Amino acid sequence: CALPIYGISVEEQDAPKRMLNLVRGLTNLRTRHPDYANGEVGSILADTSDWMVFEKQGRRDTYLVLINSTAQGLSYEFNSQHFPKYINSDLIFYSDGKNKEWKDETNSNKRIKTSVFVPPAGLVVLRQPRS
Repeated sequence: CALPIYGISVEEQDAPKRMLNLVRGLTNLRTRHPDYANGEVGSILADTSDWMVFEKQGRRDTYLVLINSTAQGLSYEFNSQHFPKYINSDLIFYSDGKNKEWKDETNSNKRIKTSVFVPPAGLVVLRQPRS
């Protein structure tokens, strides 16, 4: 029997839609993607009241981290003038902060096309091999 921490047991915190479950998911993301974990912060593409978007650059891969700080879902668009290298990137992590849902998408082989939907209070991480 696990001892409760501040009235909530570890088992309760590890359940879906709980903070410990998210922290473990983010820890697993860093473990599965050492370039992401150890990469350098690259360009900051957006830093507004709605978006925080930045790159992490590793030896083999570049990652794009998109954080939507609004209460509604938003799409982030890519085109020939706006960060075209992220067109067809791999979706590797998805978090819906409003609904407290997150998922490691590393093995799902999901690729975005020319945009990516970022849920309310959400976080999305994309991976693009460096050329």
